[in-house]
Amino acid sequence: SVWVVIKWVKETMMSNSSFETIVAVATLLLLLMFVSENWNWLKIPGPIPWPIIGNLGSLKGTKFLSIHEMYKIYGRIFRLKFGRVKAVVLCDVELIKEALLDRGRSLSGRPQFASYRLVSGCKSVVTNDPRCLREWVNYKSTMVQTLCSISNNNEMKELMNERIGSVLVYMIQELEKGGDGQNFAEDIVTKTVANFLCTVCYGETYDFNSKEFNNLIEMSRHYTDNLSKSILRDMIPLAEILPSVNKGRADFAKTSYHLHLWFLKRVEEVIQHFQPNKLNDLASVMVSDLTNDPTENISNITEKDRNSIAAIINDLVQEGYHSLYSMALWVVTYMIKYPEEVKKIENELNEVLDDYLPTLHDQESLPHTMAFINEVLRCRPSLPLAVPHSATEDTKLGGYDISKDTMVVASLYSANRDPKVWANPDQFDPSRFLAKDDLGVKVLDETKVEQVFTFSLGDRKCPGEDIGRSFLFLTTAYLAHTCKLKPDPAKPPTFQTKPGSITRPKDFGVQLNVKKCWLGVFKPDDNEE
Repeated sequence: SVWVVIKWVKETMMSNSSFETIVAVATLLLLLMFVSENWNWLKIPGPIPWPIIGNLGSLKGTKFLSIHEMYKIYGRIFRLKFGRVKAVVLCDVELIKEALLDRGRSLSGRPQFASYRLVSGCKSVVTNDPRCLREWVNYKSTMVQTLCSISNNNEMKELMNERIGSVLVYMIQELEKGGDGQNFAEDIVTKTVANFLCTVCYGETYDFNSKEFNNLIEMSRHYTDNLSKSILRDMIPLAEILPSVNKGRADFAKTSYHLHLWFLKRVEEVIQHFQPNKLNDLASVMVSDLTNDPTENISNITEKDRNSIAAIINDLVQEGYHSLYSMALWVVTYMIKYPEEVKKIENELNEVLDDYLPTLHDQESLPHTMAFINEVLRCRPSLPLAVPHSATEDTKLGGYDISKDTMVVASLYSANRDPKVWANPDQFDPSRFLAKDDLGVKVLDETKVEQVFTFSLGDRKCPGEDIGRSFLFLTTAYLAHTCKLKPDPAKPPTFQTKPGSITRPKDFGVQLNVKKCWLGVFKPDDNEE
């Protein structure tokens, strides 16, 4: 295309029109400036971007599937332009490892979107980096250390068993009742996930009909619905002339503000009722860490610290909620679609647990169950396109020069279907995660598990992975061990996804029946107090 323009300029300059000559020279200069400024980026293969919108017009329908098709055309690394934002897309396991592990420091930034500054009063760990939030490293460290205190603490693990078990019992009771709503199953699962995360983060468990709880669910939905519109304005400033985009930005800013106030209020309640010998939730652990003397006045915690705890809790609940309920819905979908795999899990659970309910301590003894979960995560990562990274300095990737501030997008969906790693990648086959130990006993193949990028990896890896996996394990085990699942003939599940950055199955119905031997757990005697 450059040579076509040069040829046109040459022919125009040979004509007698001085105006046409000026236009031709100006066009050539603009083209040369563009090529000079973007030379490193243009050397990477990829489609030609359109003015103003870039390649956004090529990402029709489900964006991650469009990018997966581009991967087949342009290869494991290619360039795209999102409005005015230059990006490179990574699509295979080795390249994503190179980016997020080997080049993790250089690519640890986030795009400098104004929308990201609106989240949690500009204190979000997920959407910020040290360039715009000086305390980012401290916030990230606090989040990771607090989550590790749960994962590595046996007392907290027992508490986690109890909490997940209680919300799952409630979920199963509600699902068995049935409902007439179009998205009834999704509604129950999403509320279960939100309830679990609220319990873990600040110790509050809600009734599904609670007005306060449903306000939180509604705000969370508005948050995700308007995020893409708000980011579109960051990528294409001219989009602000569109009323829907402007309204989306305003609604996103308003919702983000109210969500932060919501979690700040929860933190105030935790501080008000704080007991140093009862650290049963993440907020209490963080409050405790702010004082060396548990007998001193906890109310002296500064406003800055209160806001930072609220921001961390906001990140964990919001990001965890949307990702985890997507994963849980896919688990239910695959359980209904593959009853033969569920039968293997049932047999394993009956053999190992007999008439006991599963706990987190049983994971190593249930390789079929764990393999099923990992195969669901491989096939349907909740974030098929990871939250974008940004180059904080000039670096190299896949043999190409990557300039500072280039956006880097990892296609986790494509990586989880990398044929160099996964045989028959489009086939659902949990057995790919099974191996045999020295005694010939089937065990979970941890090397394969590490190749699943659902929770990303490197410095930006989701710190709540252990909590998420714990919830998915007990959800799968409870459903397989205590219930019979069937599709609703009027609305059976499919593998089609709803639009959005989070992959969710389209609305489906489910018929759930508790097995007779478990009726005492899920249907206690009416006279029992």
